[in-house]
Amino acid sequence: MLQRVIFTTALRYRNMSTAPRQRWLVYAPDKTEEGTFEKRMSVRPTHIENASSNFQKGIVRVGGGLLTPESVATPDAPKKLIGSVFICEADNIDQYAPSVPCL
Repeated sequence: MLQRVIFTTALRYRNMSTAPRQRWLVYAPDKTEEGTFEKRMSVRPTHIENASSNFQKGIVRVGGGLLTPESVATPDAPKKLIGSVFICEADNIDQYAPSVPCL
């Protein structure tokens, strides 16, 4: 079962005339069924394009792939993606959700 976890908190600004924006940490592990990695790689160009667009809009603040522990054990180890994690920011989740298919 695919799990998506979203944590949210309101930002506090010194200038209270600006409405606070919400930030979310999105933890998105991949499914574990056969063929998931191949599916991930097949949609990666579209994923990167959408993530870049959301980064340019200021919605995605930072993000990246999750790697297996074996992938980071040594510099020469083969890298295997097993999910994504990112922090996004918007006025509310309704402004952000249309850009993420899992929400």
